[in-house]
Amino acid sequence: MRTRLTWCAAAGLALLALGMGRKPPAKEDAKMTDLSQMTAVDVTPNAWTGAYCAATTPSAQLIEDEKSWAELWKQSLNKEAPAVDFGKFVAAAVFVGVRNTGGYGVDFLPPVSDGAAAVIGYTVRSPGKSSFVIQSFTQPYAIRLYRKPGTPVRLEEAK
Repeated sequence: MRTRLTWCAAAGLALLALGMGRKPPAKEDAKMTDLSQMTAVDVTPNAWTGAYCAATTPSAQLIEDEKSWAELWKQSLNKEAPAVDFGKFVAAAVFVGVRNTGGYGVDFLPPVSDGAAAVIGYTVRSPGKSSFVIQSFTQPYAIRLYRKPGTPVRLEEAK
């Protein structure tokens, strides 16, 4: 009896732990009111970064369909695009362009609302004056998936 009770208690605690911190799934057609939930944390991978790509000029793109996604990966990264459900997600892609050293990168900011749209901000990170960096040309980039919030989405550099 004691073993059975211990097993039942352990199973109950495991089920409770699995459910902790989870919110019920939102309705597919409902507008997202909490933009902090936009970042796609339940898909893997949900972000790609690197110091080398084929994009030599700075650009920022919001990708909302499979055709644009496939072109982005083929032209900028010389790879096949990973599968993404664009019915649920959008992708923000920022290419820094050619830099004469390493130490550059892209940081995405938490999405905010401007009243009419969800704004995904980003900053371009530069190496500090005393940073130890690779002495080679780089082409940094960052790509991140976000949940569709039900309102228009805009990608812009934070000043």
